[in-house]
Formats: sequence, C-alpha cells, structure tokens
Amino acid sequence: MHRIRKGSKKVCEPIQLNKKNVLFKYLTIWLFSFVMTVFGVEKITAENRLSNDRLLSHLNTLSGNDRLVYLEDLCERNSHEVFYQDYLRIYEKEAIDQQNDLHLGKALEALGRSFYPDEPDSLLYYKERLEIVAERSHQYEPLISLWSTYNFYLAWGGIHENIETSINGFKQFSRKVGSVKGEEAADMNMAYFYLLNNMVEDGEKLYLNVLKSREARNAPIVERVGIFVQLFNHVDNTEKRVVYLKQAEALIDRYKKELKEGEIFDLTMQLHDFSVEWTYAAILLSEDKAAEALEHIKNLEILLVKYNMKEDRKTSLDQLYFDYYEVTGDTQKALEYMDRVEVPLRQRKMFSILIYYLEKRVDIYYNQQRYDEAVQVQKEILQLTDSVTQSDFQNRLAVLRTEYEMEKLEWDKQQTEEEYMESRGHMVILAVCTGVLLLVIIGLVYAIQMINRHKKALKQAKEKAEEADQLKSTFLANMNHEIRTPLNAIVGFSQVLIEEEERELRKEYAEIIQNNNELLQRLISDILDFSKIESNTLSLIYGQYEASDLVKDVYNVMLMRMSEKVKLIMDPCKPIMIDVDRNRLTQILINLLSNAIKHTSSGQINVGYQLKGDRIIFHVQDTGEGMPKDQLDHIFERFIQLKNGQKGVGLGLAISKGLVTAMKGKIWAVSEERVGSTFFVELPQTKPGK
Repeated sequence: MHRIRKGSKKVCEPIQLNKKNVLFKYLTIWLFSFVMTVFGVEKITAENRLSNDRLLSHLNTLSGNDRLVYLEDLCERNSHEVFYQDYLRIYEKEAIDQQNDLHLGKALEALGRSFYPDEPDSLLYYKERLEIVAERSHQYEPLISLWSTYNFYLAWGGIHENIETSINGFKQFSRKVGSVKGEEAADMNMAYFYLLNNMVEDGEKLYLNVLKSREARNAPIVERVGIFVQLFNHVDNTEKRVVYLKQAEALIDRYKKELKEGEIFDLTMQLHDFSVEWTYAAILLSEDKAAEALEHIKNLEILLVKYNMKEDRKTSLDQLYFDYYEVTGDTQKALEYMDRVEVPLRQRKMFSILIYYLEKRVDIYYNQQRYDEAVQVQKEILQLTDSVTQSDFQNRLAVLRTEYEMEKLEWDKQQTEEEYMESRGHMVILAVCTGVLLLVIIGLVYAIQMINRHKKALKQAKEKAEEADQLKSTFLANMNHEIRTPLNAIVGFSQVLIEEEERELRKEYAEIIQNNNELLQRLISDILDFSKIESNTLSLIYGQYEASDLVKDVYNVMLMRMSEKVKLIMDPCKPIMIDVDRNRLTQILINLLSNAIKHTSSGQINVGYQLKGDRIIFHVQDTGEGMPKDQLDHIFERFIQLKNGQKGVGLGLAISKGLVTAMKGKIWAVSEERVGSTFFVELPQTKPGK
C-alpha cells in the first residue's frame, strides 16, 4: 500500500527499489485485496454436500433433462468445493449418455476452468474437446469463453511463441461464427498481452476499440467499467488516468440510477465505487487540498457501512486519514492513524510498505525531538530492509555461483578434451618410434597412463556437472512451479474476474484467488524461514506461556481445516508453564498438524503434550497412511516428498526440525504403514541458558 506525496502532481512511487506510479500500484493492491475479501468469505454449508453415492441415488429419481438441469445447478452451487471436479465429471458423463451437446459444452468449459492455471495441459485438452462439440452442435459460447481464458494464461505465462497464433485463430473463429463477444475477447487478450510487455500505447488503443464495440452493442455497464479499470491501472500518463477515472465514475453513477428497486448492487461495482472515491481523495491530498479530500474520505466511511465491507478495508481509509492529518499538520492524529495502519501491515508481512510508514514516523519523532524513539524505529527499518532484500540477494548469489561452477566445469572439460587429443597425437608418433628408442617407448607408456587419468578426470567432471545441473534444475523447477502456479492463478483470475458476468463464476474465481494467495504466502514464508535457519540468522523471542492455552489455540485454528471424515482431538493436558518462543512453537505444531491432515483421509488426529522431568514432549498422532520405516530417517530433510504429485516443496518438516534445534530440543517420528504416524517434539520447560 502506497500513498500520494503531497505537493506532487503525479502519482508517487512506492518505497521499494523502483519508485514509479504509486497510486496505480497502491490501487492495484487494494483492488486485489478487496476482491478476495468480498468474494472469499462465502462457504457452502454441509447440507449442500452430497457424496457420489447419494448423488447418483438422487439422480435415479429424476429423468431426462431434469437430471442435467439438477447437475448444472449442483455444480454452480459447489464451484469452490474440493469435490467440484467430481460433480463436473458426473455432469459430463450424464451429458454424454444423453447426447446433449448443450450441457456437454457447459460441463467441458467448467472442467477446463477448474484446471486453470495449475494444469494448462488439461485446460488445452478441454478446449480441444470443446472445439469438436462446438463444430457438431453450433453452440459456441462455452468454447469462446474457455479459449479466452487459455489466451490469458499464455499472456501471463509469457508463452510468446504461441500466444499471437492462438489469439489470431480465436479472432478468426469468432468472426467466422458471428460472435461479437468473441472478437472483443480476442482483442482484450491481445491488449492485455501488450500491457504486460510494456506496449502501453498499443494496449490502450486496443482496449478503447473494445470499449467502442461494447458501447455500440449496449453491453452491460460492468463490462465497460472493467475496461476503464484496466486502463487506469496500466496507462502511465497521470492526466489520462484522471480522465479514465472520471469516465468510470460517470458509468457507476449511471448504473446506480438504472438500478431497479429490489435489485442487488453488483459486488464488482461496489469495488469500483469505493476505488473512485479513494483515488479522488488521494489525488486531492497530493495537491494539499485537505478540505476537499476530507469530503471524499467521509464518503468512503459511508460506503464501508453501506456495502458492509470487511474490517481490513478500513486500512485503506486509515491511510488516507494519516495523509490528511499529515497535510493539515496534526502530527498527533497522524501518529494515531499510523499506529492503525502499521498493525495490519505487520500481520500481512507487507514489509516494503511498512518501511515507508516507519520512515515517516522517524521524521515525525525527529521533528518532535524524540531522538531515542527515532533511533529505535530506524533500527527496525534496517532490520526490515535486510529481511526484504536478503532472500533475493541469496537467490541471485546462488544462481551466479552455480553458473560460474558450470562454466568452470565446461572449460575444464574442453581443456581436458584438447589435452586428450594432443596426447593421442603424441601416442601415434611414439608408436612409430617404439622400435628405435627405449626412451620413446617409456614416453609412450607414460602418455597412455596420462590419457587414462584424463579420461577418469573427465568422467568425474562430467558426473559432477550432471549432478550439479540436476540439483539446480530440481530446485529451480520446484520453486518455479510452486511460485508461478499461485501467481498465475492470482493475476489470471483477477483479469478474468473483471470480464465475467455470471455471479457464481466470479465467486469461483475469487475463491481460487484467495486459496492461491494463501498458498503463495505460506510458500514464501517457508522459504524465508528456511533461509534464516540455514544462515543461522533466526532470532527467537522467549516468554512465559501456559502450554495448554497454546495447544488449544492451535487446535481451534486447525479445527476449521478438518474434513468431515477426520476428527481432531485435543488430549487432556495438565496446566504447565513453558518458557518458549510462542510463534515458533505454534508454527511447528501447525506444520505437524497440516502434515497429518494431508496424509489422513479418515479416522482421527490427536494433539497434546506431557511433562517428563524438566522437558515437555508435544505429540501429533494420526490414523493416516503411515510411512515405511526406511523413510523415517529422511522425512526431516529439505525438499523431501514421499509421494510424487503432492503440493508443496517439502520444506515444512525441515523447517520444523530447524526451529526445534534452535530451541535446544529434539524432533522425531514413529510410524507404521496403513496404521498411522506420531510426531514428537521435545523442548526444555525453561529457556536454554537460564
């Protein structure tokens, strides 16, 4: 989250390495966060969940088209559930059995979207099947929708060799079947591709052409506002951004006037309405027009209540209030709102933005001659800066080191081959002279020995190079897949969400965005923790805590993640005080419970502890699939996955072992296949060294 600097006519830069277009990037972060908040909270209740057996039994009571209509509705209502694809496959099979291409097209489109973007090959597979169905039934809308989604994936994934061919083919097909929406979608695919590759003018021109087309066919206002949002987010010129902002505001006002009594105000339009008011306030504050900005800030407070927005939306409003009181010179009020802003930034680990506000706090403290407090905040800024940059620096350093080693090995290999060829020439000459001089014979034998040594050295060098390359490739492949997968989902579905008209699909996309955002946060957090452990820079904050309260907090958090088939049980625990880093112990227990949930499909999981002398032994026991005994010695190593295809990079148990070791404890596991596993964590009851 960034802000507009007062006295500036342009949008200010973020407090990061690149300092450009703060208002644009700030609004982008706000938009993404709001969409996840609005759409990510709705959950389908347990009464809507049907097992496959019960579903098939219920379908037997229906006949003909009623079965397909029921399945279509069931899939829409459960679009964000884990068993969504099972329902879709039943829907697909029923459509095939009844030879109903209309419903088969809908099922294939939904299946393709359900794999986006984790499995692009599956997305392409269902697109190709849809082409056959569309050609047979002349029902083109599902194919057009999925084709557009596929193009967005190619654009975001940077697959340049395929994207232009795919988009051009998409547009030609849409023109052939007479689909104006398809042609517009193809142009928006290309415009998005242009914007991602810094061809802003071309992307802007193409988006405006799509806007004209939608206005000509009187497309819904939501679709047109979405185009202005894209332009506002990507166009560099501040004056143009203001123009697009005003046009978006006018469309929103028109939408409000045309809204009939009893109709629900579209959630996406709520987002746009809030963002317009926020942007106006930020721009006015940048021009020191505090009184005018305050009117828009008050409007934002009204919108928060009117649209029932979540509490974390108030952070955006608190930032504006901080700017307002800074402009008006009320430093005490500015500090109060700065405190409110910093809390969620710390919770979300948004350190780059937090650094900006800490720097503002330092300025205020110095102006108030509170030098000791200013120095303490400056120290925190340095620590945060190190934590933000250290991971990137270490990764870049590792890549450079690997490249250097590979180049060195390649050079040594080349030199060895050259020496080998030269030795072969010497061997031929010496062979000719073997009958003449004994000295030449001895030299020949020596040359042969040297050749053998060079061969052996070459083979060893090749094996080392292949091993280094394999390790590098494995790590980079894991990181590339695990990081790009949620990123692709977040950005790709954010774009698709703007264009989608159907409410249920928007909910589906928003849920996918939320899940992948949480996955990305856990992954990056794991990588940072592991980096600290490897570099011995991990710091522990000890305190006195009630062990049973700590375990109960973890139990309550994990209880929400349990499936219906698995029970989570907290074993009886005597009240015991423990001197420990609460956050790190909580992280260890959550890692172990998450691992147990992943490998337990039915039965129960127990968590608890017992006191043994001056040490506490925590345990997490499951009735899951268990592990082979020969694998128990390896499960705490990094990047270990006992089964291929599981999500994650295998750092959870490695991080847990590193944290336990840092706290002078022990961690181990016992397991039996098809019976279950138990993980133990033994920690001292008092802080080591006391």
